[in-house]
Amino acid sequence: GRWSVGGRREGLACVRLFPPRGGANVAHSIGKCWNELALTEANVCLMADIVRRQIGKHLIEIEDDVLVSRLNGDFTLDDVMAFYALAREHGQQRPIYSIGDMTRAGSISADARRYAVENGHKLNFGATVSFGLNMPMRTLLTMLTRATELLGRGDSSAHMQFVATEQDARTYITNRRKK
Repeated sequence: GRWSVGGRREGLACVRLFPPRGGANVAHSIGKCWNELALTEANVCLMADIVRRQIGKHLIEIEDDVLVSRLNGDFTLDDVMAFYALAREHGQQRPIYSIGDMTRAGSISADARRYAVENGHKLNFGATVSFGLNMPMRTLLTMLTRATELLGRGDSSAHMQFVATEQDARTYITNRRKK
C-alpha cells in the first residue's frame, strides 16, 4: 500500500495509510511505516481514527475516548456550551479524557467560566490535562477547578493537570487509564 506523513506537531507524526493492492494486510503496511520512519506505536496517530469538529475558531479532535481541544483565541459561552454537549455525547457510556492544547488560546469569557463551574460536574471525565498554558490562563483554570470542587460540583480525583507538551498529556492519560 502507500502511505504519507503529514502534520508533525509536538513530536507526533500523523501517518495516513491507504489499503494495499494485492491482498497484503494493513498491519504489515503499518509495521513497514514504523520501520521506515523509526516511529513507535506510542507516537503514531492514525488519521482514519480521528474525527474533527469545529467549535467556533477551535478544533476538537475526537480519538476514541480522548477529546483534544485545540483552542484558537477566546473561548466564549457558545464555545463552552458546544464543547460540553460534545463531551456529554461521548461520555455517556464510559469516561472520556480531555487534552487541552492551549498554545494559541486567548481568554475565557466570564459567562463561559460561570457555565463551566455550574455544569462541569455533569461531564464524565476520567482526566483533564492541558499543555501550552501561559501563567494567567493556568491560574484562571486552577481557580475554576477549585471553585467547582468547593461547590461540591467536581470530582477532585479527576481535576485538571498541567503539563509541558502534548506527549506529556498523552502519557498522563495513558497512566490514568491504568488506575
